[in-house]
Amino acid sequence: MEKIRFLGFDKEHIQVSINQLIEKGGSGGTPSSTNKEYYNGDIPFLSITDITNSNGQIYKTEKYITELGLENSSAWIVPKESISLAMYASVGKVAILKTDLATSQAFYNMVFRNSITRDFVYQYLKMMDQDRAWNKLVSTGTQPNLNAEKVKNLVITVPSDLDEQEKIGGFLSSFDNLIQKQQERISLLKELKKGYLQQMFPAKGSNVPKIRFKGFTDTWEQYKLGDLGFFKSNGVDKLSRPNEVPVNLLNYMDVYSRRKVSNKNAHELMQVTAKPSQLIENSVMKNDVFFTPTSETPEDIGRVYVIEETLNNTVYSYHLM
Repeated sequence: MEKIRFLGFDKEHIQVSINQLIEKGGSGGTPSSTNKEYYNGDIPFLSITDITNSNGQIYKTEKYITELGLENSSAWIVPKESISLAMYASVGKVAILKTDLATSQAFYNMVFRNSITRDFVYQYLKMMDQDRAWNKLVSTGTQPNLNAEKVKNLVITVPSDLDEQEKIGGFLSSFDNLIQKQQERISLLKELKKGYLQQMFPAKGSNVPKIRFKGFTDTWEQYKLGDLGFFKSNGVDKLSRPNEVPVNLLNYMDVYSRRKVSNKNAHELMQVTAKPSQLIENSVMKNDVFFTPTSETPEDIGRVYVIEETLNNTVYSYHLM
């Protein structure tokens, strides 16, 4: 039984699979990227970037495909008010679609019979993401991922009473609404900062910014990054060998999802072993800056504040001397 329940509900919760709760489900598909006739059409095409940058609701997408692209791929039109769950890269990120769209195979899409169960399942999946419950289900490799079979066969616990599902979903959604309002304020502040960034750094071809603090008049100087610090390459073997010591492995998704990593959450990182020499060559240092060699968005950059004996993997780091 649950620790906290709304007054008047006493029926036991039941365990059911996702497949039993949905009307239709399945992953999407991606039209061939080499055929220009498949892209820049009128059909919104959901990508990992869209869902990671969303606040849990998808109104528009960065990419669009054509009817021809849809017909020549395994993509399908997922109706609005469905749920899309990321199975690759940002594993476990979930959003409710507010428009009809197609998705890549990186998503498992769920069409529900009613919005009450949809809202409850959405909050349940958000909890799983928060608790990192997907970690034990992901397939390991160059990039951890889920698959459609694992998602649709996932067994979750739900109230047998539809009214209780509605109460729980509505209660938690009220927090989402408050968070949304705060995020809108944050977006305004980000735009304000963006304007200052453009004016407090010299424009191309100039060595003086448009806006300066009082008392500063000197011109700015140019340096190569290599003159101010040094880069450390990525890559560390995950196999255990003699004379190796245990360390925390920091990868791209740890940086992307947190933006900052400290000793407080270092225990959540993957545990591996490494040679002592690798600790010197690849150790992440306080205030290192990370550069991803490939990314979904240019914002995929993180900064480590405090972390000890951690090797970087699938990211490039830069240490300021």
